[in-house]
Amino acid sequence: MICGGGPLATETFRRYQELGLDFVQGYGMTETAPISTLNPAHAFKLKSVGKVFPLVDMKILNPDEDGIGEIILKGPICCKGYYKNEQASKELFTEDGYLKTGDLGYLDKDNYLFLTGRAKSLIVTEGGKNVYPEEIEDHFQLYHQIEQILIAGFTANEETRGEGIEALIYPCEEHFGPPESRDEEAMKKELTEIVKEVNRELLPYKRIARIRILKEAMETTTTTKIKRLKVVAALGDMEDTGFFI
Repeated sequence: MICGGGPLATETFRRYQELGLDFVQGYGMTETAPISTLNPAHAFKLKSVGKVFPLVDMKILNPDEDGIGEIILKGPICCKGYYKNEQASKELFTEDGYLKTGDLGYLDKDNYLFLTGRAKSLIVTEGGKNVYPEEIEDHFQLYHQIEQILIAGFTANEETRGEGIEALIYPCEEHFGPPESRDEEAMKKELTEIVKEVNRELLPYKRIARIRILKEAMETTTTTKIKRLKVVAALGDMEDTGFFI
């Protein structure tokens, strides 16, 4: 079995292993026809999306102190641009011809790629630390009480524009019942305990400070990914149900 579309939670991989299934993960995009790395079953690395393919030259653009930056690549798998869209084609590549993926990650010494998130979703904390929402969201994958979760930044300091971290949660109706009949206080308490449990696994600067419980599901793509930028852009129009923990 091959998995793609986002980083695979370690616990999910282990469960498939326990069932005796070979479960590998790859990374790519339509513009790279469509795969550029694969995590082989015989040399699997947990949390990695795989080893860079031969003939693919992959680099990390403007890496930070942890080696994390935008993933760029060059090779025969890359497209030449977008049909009849010269401007978009120009923006897709660096000046020296590397395709810009828009994804953030790092490469280890064995040329295995590790994804951390999307460049557009990066959160910069009050202390100047970079936080990648997708990394935090992965910790919630096995909590059945949560139907959807999105980690976002909120302005914690108006002067410095430093951000705090909040979790937007759409609860599982199968677990808590429909909105009109569920116990709101009990639900709030249970979800808060889950977030606190995850916070204990995170470095202090990555911890969630605020929770917002949503009454409606967040809009998704046809592949069930939350439309992150659209949801975040609409936060100002939502009823503010946020509370600090």
